Amino acid sequence: MKFHCTGLLVLSLAAFVSCSGADNRPAAQVHVFNGTGFHGHTYPGATTPFGLVQLSPDTRTAGWDGCSGYHYSDSTILGFSHTHLSGTGCADLGDFLITPGLGTVAPLPFRHKDETAEPGFYKVEFPCGVTAELTATPRVGVHRYTFTGEGERKLLIDAVHSIGQETTPHISTLEAVGDREVEGHRYVAGWAEGRDIYLSASFSKPFVRAEETEKGKLLLTFPEDMKELVVYAGLSGTSVEGARANRLSETAEPGFGRLRSLAKAMWDQSLGCIKLLGWEDKMDIINVNGGAIALGHPVGSSGSRIIVTLMYEMKRRGLKYGLATLCIAGGMGQATVIEM
Repeated sequence: MKFHCTGLLVLSLAAFVSCSGADNRPAAQVHVFNGTGFHGHTYPGATTPFGLVQLSPDTRTAGWDGCSGYHYSDSTILGFSHTHLSGTGCADLGDFLITPGLGTVAPLPFRHKDETAEPGFYKVEFPCGVTAELTATPRVGVHRYTFTGEGERKLLIDAVHSIGQETTPHISTLEAVGDREVEGHRYVAGWAEGRDIYLSASFSKPFVRAEETEKGKLLLTFPEDMKELVVYAGLSGTSVEGARANRLSETAEPGFGRLRSLAKAMWDQSLGCIKLLGWEDKMDIINVNGGAIALGHPVGSSGSRIIVTLMYEMKRRGLKYGLATLCIAGGMGQATVIEM
């Protein structure tokens, strides 16, 4: 019933936008930079409601105010990693950092006036002549890089990078597959005692060279005349094959603009629930990624971990039934019954 009512609301909002010319969609009224300064510990990047992927810029990885990987007081972006916590007092994640460059790859100075963000989308224009745009599906991070400066177009994929001083990757591997794909694996001990995460990434243009600069870091070089590059980075907590399957299924009809529109529609539907709760006057102060339990928190990752832990405990005790429950914010929750 809730989904039915929400769908009706989204349709009515879409009709209102087309008739009036004003964009009154819930997602258009959200300010995702709220909470990214002071001690808010939120991130401004692209995700879908409760998605496994939270693709966002990292500006720092250490210190209490670096728990989300981004702090508004910073002026340099290290790159864009695919998983982030939000609103927590502990740090973790920051999986598979991707950093673009011209000629060389290094941390990128930026200005906040050159940033744009809304639920499901983030954009920053760097003075060096590179523009980065991010969107996401539930299990795939989608990057679009536009190059206007001079020099070889490069991307550094970093499987060693992590958020948190105590987050330690014990396994960090990356491998080029042909000239259009990269696959990788991380086994990390941080806030979570042990966590596997797998990557399967594809590129809209072939790279001409792939160099392992050090263990777990792969530098890709693209033609110097390339203007635009789209990266589809699928994740999985089970296997490379799972990451590849997620990427292929969720980007079967590729295209950055199309996938951004899908993310926008997902947010309009979820945020329609917020309007039904009568919070219309609060939309401009909401960061949907904010809070330890929020629409932008990685329930896809937390949920899978809860289920796996429950199944192991059921096996240990010899139980037939198990119940996993999860609060997912906005007055909503979910429960799963497992029979073994």
